[in-house]
Amino acid sequence: MAFEKQLFIGRTGEFSPKYNNIIAITGTTVNSQNTITNVSAFNSTFDVNLLRVGQILNTVSGGAFSSDVTITNIVGTTVTVNANAVASQTGGIFTADTPAGTYFFNSASFFDPQSTLTVNSITGSNDPLYDADLSPIYGIIGQASSTLGGSIIPVKFHLYKITDVTYRNTSDGKFSGFISWAEEGVEADSGDFLADTANQTLAIGALSPTSSNVTIYDNSTITSTPGGSSVAGYQIALPGIIDQAVTGSVGGAAFPFTGSAQILGDLSVTGSSNLSLDTSDSFLINSATTPTQSLFKIDSEGIAVFRAQDASAAAPTPVVGGLYYTDTSVFVGID
Repeated sequence: MAFEKQLFIGRTGEFSPKYNNIIAITGTTVNSQNTITNVSAFNSTFDVNLLRVGQILNTVSGGAFSSDVTITNIVGTTVTVNANAVASQTGGIFTADTPAGTYFFNSASFFDPQSTLTVNSITGSNDPLYDADLSPIYGIIGQASSTLGGSIIPVKFHLYKITDVTYRNTSDGKFSGFISWAEEGVEADSGDFLADTANQTLAIGALSPTSSNVTIYDNSTITSTPGGSSVAGYQIALPGIIDQAVTGSVGGAAFPFTGSAQILGDLSVTGSSNLSLDTSDSFLINSATTPTQSLFKIDSEGIAVFRAQDASAAAPTPVVGGLYYTDTSVFVGID
């Protein structure tokens, strides 16, 4: 097995996640059409580049839509949504909320205890320049809340991956971006949300390439992070990854893997074991020392084929119940 690098763990401060009103825009609608044209920021406080497909638009003025709409496409200054306007309006005002499980953070600080990485090292997994061969996906260990905008649940954390970095400044070590749910399923499955308390200090870490886990750490090194967050990586991985691997059960399935698998050492199976093969496949047992020589095979037609030994070679020690084949004879071991 090739050497695997240890996972980075650091800290982000002044972290203030938001899910609503991350941007205010103005635009023009036409009755019975599903586009907003001439889109621009409401004022200099907002950045129109923060608009994303999937965001929820709320009509603030003008009555262009009868209810909230979802962005389905963005081309230049034209935004397409999933419903037709009910009124024509020039200069209508809209605000954008992030979709479920997604949050925006603005001007958070970044700290690497090894002084190796800077904000320039952090790239979102959806960024055009992201290269999985050069950089891991980074995640935030966020504090949980039972409701959107609710209070923090003590000693409960969830993992969110950084999907887009929208701003970075090496002079003050600040960066902004979007994060989204990084555990199994969707955020709604957990019954929790990300606490949106302002100016939090949270751990930021590189996610493992296969299971998207984050490492545990020592609070005395990554200081000022919430109590309990140091072992949140284990807390999250235990039911989602470790427990499933130990019990070998996922949703009632007997073996939670597909594709090829290499098992070194003994494999013990308790209970019934069913092996299903496609019609073009066969069940094959080879010798580890001479893997090109089949010891036993069941072909695609269900025929059991034992290895034919060389008739001129010395016969093996007889075993009760054993079968021994040569290219001219067959022997059965009996008392």
